[in-house]
Amino acid sequence: MRFFGCRCAERVEKLEDDLRRLQSDMQKATLDYLDVYAKAKKLFGRVAKAQAREEAAEQEAGEVIQAGDQPTRFSSLSPRARLIQAQILERRKQMNGGT
Repeated sequence: MRFFGCRCAERVEKLEDDLRRLQSDMQKATLDYLDVYAKAKKLFGRVAKAQAREEAAEQEAGEVIQAGDQPTRFSSLSPRARLIQAQILERRKQMNGGT
């Protein structure tokens, strides 16, 4: 009977060690998941913010300035810079004999 009890103790110890290892692996996997989730959330936030800025800039720059026969868009210019650019184009147009 003693031999049987010793083997059971070894098996129980092995099972306990396996359980500890699995718990440790699960904790590491959970921490990795939380880290990746936080990074993805931060990245998606940046993308959404950039898209919102781009849409706002497109709405702001929606004005099309006529330069000769072809319309020109100045989406990367600030409103003041667009006004100055429009004045320059108008002056060039007048100097070239346009109306």
